[in-house]
This record gives sequence, structure tokens and C-alpha cells, in this order.
Amino acid sequence: MTIAAVPNIGAQLWMAKHGQALVRVSELVSLKTPNPSHSILDVTTHDSPADAAGGVPMEKIKEVVYDPGQASGTINYVAGSANDDAWIEGRDGPDLYDFKFVVPTTGGATEQMLCSGYILAYEPQDKPVRGVQVANFTIEITGVITQSAVA
Repeated sequence: MTIAAVPNIGAQLWMAKHGQALVRVSELVSLKTPNPSHSILDVTTHDSPADAAGGVPMEKIKEVVYDPGQASGTINYVAGSANDDAWIEGRDGPDLYDFKFVVPTTGGATEQMLCSGYILAYEPQDKPVRGVQVANFTIEITGVITQSAVA
């Protein structure tokens, strides 16, 4: 039996205002990369064929326009840090950002996804007596996502 499971350690997130040099986000704890999805359109008409029982099954097609999805994750929260300030500026401003997601693959290689999007949320979480301070983020992706191996 061959196991092709890949450990998660080593994922990276890079970001910058659209058109500027990407900067690696420090203190990344978890990362969920975007998952594009298509909608299905109902194209049933009065001329749609009936089945053997006389019912008319819906006819559907896959919509060509798709939603590139969202990315999200968690970072260690350090109030007032450059990391913190960048996320707040992105969340509160109207600017489009460029992102690079890097994930480990087999044999120590990596794949990257390049895309643009808007920072929808940056949310410092509760500060319990035990544990560390973290913040969650959500990115709404817009446009094409390009995935490739990293040389």
C-alpha cells in the first residue's frame, strides 16, 4: 500500500496591494485555499421530454461563469505589528490585493496559486487565559486563479 499523504507544514501566504511586490504573511497558523464552484442552470421548457411515467425531469446545464470562491485562515495575532496593520488596512480599505498561496506537495515540492481579491474580514479572536492570541481572515477572490508548480 502506498501512502501519498502530504503534511501541511510549510504552507505560505503572500499578499500585497494589486500591482505591488508580494510580501510573505508571517505567523500563518492555518490556510484554506480558494475552491471555485459553478452553478447549475435550469433549462427545462414546455417542450422538455417526459419520462416513462409521464413526469418531466428538469434539464440542466453547467453555467460557464463561476465563482472563484474565498480563501481563509488564521494567523498569530500581534496587535500593532506590521502584519496586523496590513490586514486592517486591507479590510477597511477599497483596494484590490494580489495573493500567492503556496502549499507543499509530494517529495518536498510545492504548488502555488496566484490570484487577486478583497480582504473581507480580519477578526482578532478571544483572548483566553491559556493559549495564544490569533486572528482569522477571509479573502473574496475575484478573477482567474493560476495554479502551477514552484521551480
